[in-house]
Amino acid sequence: MKPRELFGVLVRTIGVVLFLPAVFATSFALLGLVLGGPGEVIGMLWFGIPALVVGLWLLRGANALVAFAFPENESENKRFPIPRNRDDQ
Repeated sequence: MKPRELFGVLVRTIGVVLFLPAVFATSFALLGLVLGGPGEVIGMLWFGIPALVVGLWLLRGANALVAFAFPENESENKRFPIPRNRDDQ
């Protein structure tokens, strides 16, 4: 597995780890808000909604993040040059 592919898998894994608990927290919070009122529900929503958005962005936007971290063609490398040692030239 190439480092680019491994990084993509890692980004998507972090997205899943954020997304799944956020779905459960948000759904229970909305259920509690409908049935019981705003007790601890606001705290669950305070955690759930941002984690839901970030997790979904990491799942769906992983390709853009991987392309930014590991550019494929030479024109992208010119925009973000990697400093080299003098011995490598």
